[in-house]
Amino acid sequence: GYGDVSPITHLGKFLTIITMLLNLGVVTLLTGAVASVLVAERLKGDDTLDESKFNGHLVIAGWNATVPSILKLIDANEDSTDVIILVNVTDRDIIQRAMTGYERLDITHISENFTHESVLRKAFLEKAGTFMILPDNSGLLPHEDPDEDKTVLTCLTAKSISESCNVVAHVLDVENVSHLQRANANEIVIPDEHVPHLLAKHVTDPGVPQFFDDLILKEEDDKGLHEVKIPRTLNGQTHNKISAFYKFKYGWLLVGYAIRKAGFSLDEQMGESGSPLIRNMIKEQLDGAGINLTSDEHVVVEINPPDDYKIDEKHSALVLR
Repeated sequence: GYGDVSPITHLGKFLTIITMLLNLGVVTLLTGAVASVLVAERLKGDDTLDESKFNGHLVIAGWNATVPSILKLIDANEDSTDVIILVNVTDRDIIQRAMTGYERLDITHISENFTHESVLRKAFLEKAGTFMILPDNSGLLPHEDPDEDKTVLTCLTAKSISESCNVVAHVLDVENVSHLQRANANEIVIPDEHVPHLLAKHVTDPGVPQFFDDLILKEEDDKGLHEVKIPRTLNGQTHNKISAFYKFKYGWLLVGYAIRKAGFSLDEQMGESGSPLIRNMIKEQLDGAGINLTSDEHVVVEINPPDDYKIDEKHSALVLR
């Protein structure tokens, strides 16, 4: 039992103390090592995602200072998706801090290179509602610029996985716009595109830039400009009737419509007219030159149309709440 054997000499007591301290140190090191492994595995838990919850979700490839603000705005809009996958190789501590503090969002992080097809498939890209590609600052120093060739490459990879994938690409260099258009990006965001217009409006139309700020940049309490679905019962109705519906039922101002337009299809344009041999020859030549025979669906807007303007199922309303 305890105390049956104990050191008597000073040397024995000293060696016993050293042994006890060494045992404590070994146990501490082993515990820390096991904990580190468990934490690492927890952070890499994205390797086995629950596929059932990923349908119509948002995938964001790349990381920069705008991501937390994007997440905050999406979290504030209860009509938007709440399932988001972040794909980047930014430091995990930074990502973990960015993933907390949201009321609705269910955010998953995949710490891998988003230019690889296998990684995008791991994010269930073929089932995503929107795929957003951002200038990637992962691992860069403050004075270094992101490689926007990755944006174009990722767009091409995404379209090879799912041609119908809704790709929204953010670029800093306007020269990359044409490359993304050829890669069939659905929407391309250029940060400085509206700056000259806003600066000029301060001179020509004072109040317009401030209105823009309040409308877009200072949304609070679910106010501001929103896209909402039009009830099916109103399909085929005129603009003045739909405007009255939103005004009297919700107190909203209808300012226009977002319209999903089908992409151009050379097959459909050629139809069955002319020689089948000639049609096939044209398609083979274009395909061999790397020219797409189709372009993807995109969104156009109709602002303040005439009262007799008719809408269909491809329209959704742009309302000022």
